[in-house]
Amino acid sequence: MPNFTVIIKHYKRKHWQNTIDEINWFRSQSSLIQVIELAAIAKDHRGKRYSHQWSIKPLALDKAKTVLLTMTNSFQQCGSFEQVHELVKTKLHKICGIGELYFYDTSFRIGAKLNLLPEKVYLHRGVREGASALGLDIAGYAIEMDTLPDELKHLPPYEVEDILCIYKDQFN
Repeated sequence: MPNFTVIIKHYKRKHWQNTIDEINWFRSQSSLIQVIELAAIAKDHRGKRYSHQWSIKPLALDKAKTVLLTMTNSFQQCGSFEQVHELVKTKLHKICGIGELYFYDTSFRIGAKLNLLPEKVYLHRGVREGASALGLDIAGYAIEMDTLPDELKHLPPYEVEDILCIYKDQFN
């Protein structure tokens, strides 16, 4: 079993603030429309594209932005991150080059503005690899918090998502 105490300390020291800054930056935007535009094209506070989305073609991001902007009212009706994520996934799954990580990251940024953060750990490639290495059930689209190792259960799900992805190679 990995030394979660060391991993969590390292995460808090090296990565945690970036995630908090991302949440706060999207929350600080003046409108949900502005957040949707920025989230759709994966632009950070410096005006640069987030590294998770660097390989997505601009045309795919523009298509996603067009679709997401038509969903502003639907997002405002959401009562949970899961509903935001489901909307994003359902409406964008046919856009070539857009996949699980984009669905999660975009939902996370929109959800931040709406004060709707994940209550589960959502799976995409890196997170799935980390979860699998820990022997967790990766059959679904997300992992319930109560199924995690005890050392991770007290963390917010978005931090567990980061840890499973960033430290996946240390879990083997």
